[in-house]
This record gives sequence, C-alpha cells and structure tokens, in this order.
Amino acid sequence: MAVAKSRRTPSTRGMRRAHDALKTVQLSTDPT
Repeated sequence: MAVAKSRRTPSTRGMRRAHDALKTVQLSTDPT
C-alpha cells in the first residue's frame, strides 16, 4: 500500500501555535 506523505498544513500549524501560546500564558501567570 502507498503511504501518504505527512505534510504540515496551515491548520495544523495554527493549532500547534495556539497550544504553545496557551502553555506560555499559563507558565507566565503561574509563577507571579
């Protein structure tokens, strides 16, 4: 069977970025 190439789509990048942003916000708010 042919294996589909895993390509990074804008939607996936956006989701990852959103998750990173949430993590950074939590980290920055927790210590203070």
